[in-house]
Amino acid sequence: MVEKVLHASGGVALYPDHALQWDALLHCADTAMYASKQAGRHQIRLYQVHAEAALLARAEVAAQAVVGPKA
Repeated sequence: MVEKVLHASGGVALYPDHALQWDALLHCADTAMYASKQAGRHQIRLYQVHAEAALLARAEVAAQAVVGPKA
């Protein structure tokens, strides 16, 4: 017998609290999803502005490690 297990991480953004346009709302939900994965996966997170700033900072550090610091 083969057992299959499904795990999921999710992000939630609320209209109109987090954004007014569809693209911006989707971006907020996506940011919340990445925050849930960074927190250990298998979670659901509500979008928070400070979480986006932290993710952007981490992405910049990772990019610098790959290509080197900006001139």
